[in-house]
Amino acid sequence: FSARNNAQSITLSPDNRNKMGVYVGWKWIFLGWMFNLDRHNTKNDWNFSFYTAKVGIDVFHRKTGENFKLRKLSGFKNPVSGDNLTPRQRLFDGISVEQSGVNIYYIFNNKKFSYPAAYSQSTNQRISCGTFIMGGSYSRQSFQMDITKFDNNIRESMHPSLNFNRIKYHDISINAGYSYNWVFAKNCLANISLTPAIGYKHSSIKSEEIRSIFKNINADLVSRAALVYNNSRWFVGMSLVSHTYTYRKSALSIINGFGVLNVYSGINFLRKEEKKK
Repeated sequence: FSARNNAQSITLSPDNRNKMGVYVGWKWIFLGWMFNLDRHNTKNDWNFSFYTAKVGIDVFHRKTGENFKLRKLSGFKNPVSGDNLTPRQRLFDGISVEQSGVNIYYIFNNKKFSYPAAYSQSTNQRISCGTFIMGGSYSRQSFQMDITKFDNNIRESMHPSLNFNRIKYHDISINAGYSYNWVFAKNCLANISLTPAIGYKHSSIKSEEIRSIFKNINADLVSRAALVYNNSRWFVGMSLVSHTYTYRKSALSIINGFGVLNVYSGINFLRKEEKKK
């Protein structure tokens, strides 16, 4: 969160969380559910995917609020209190973040390229090739922050733009990018995908002093990477998915991002379709 063209900013993020889950797929449909291994954290994630050779759809929902920390403070007067703790060491339990949305994309080189081979293991790809990707997405972001959780010396010098109770914004975007599958050994595949997006955001901010609505156009980024071994009967691999959402105005700017690293193994009960020349 930044105010007055980055003259004052607050950076908050949680510690990494370890989760475990189950993914089940049949033909084009895949459903996953992840739960926290920390028994004190009961907020779980779920996502639904629909993959064909030409079209992919991802639906997701995430909610978090535990174990946030103040990572960086800029533009404040004497923000560190007398407890000798740096902002990086200070826990902050006054924020709740909720994200949900849907991504839809089209694969242009769908005769040779298989996105599911990298991210759902429902097909195999035997030759290296890439493709252009184009699609759209809708997401809903919600932030709730209790500023009374900050130290008094931080609140006293806080810019009014950062003194909010709740921010909600809806993001509708179109994206285009490129994805490449590299078959570097038998049954082994690596993928990297980058899809920049241009999004239209409709936001509402509620605070004790103001209640306002902003509209804006900003740039976002979705990136993916995967590494998988798949012999058509069983598979093992890992994938990284990263989303970055931006909202910028002169009075208030928000950069909200999350990344998920999955390490998985599984069994296919039906033989996969193979991508060949």
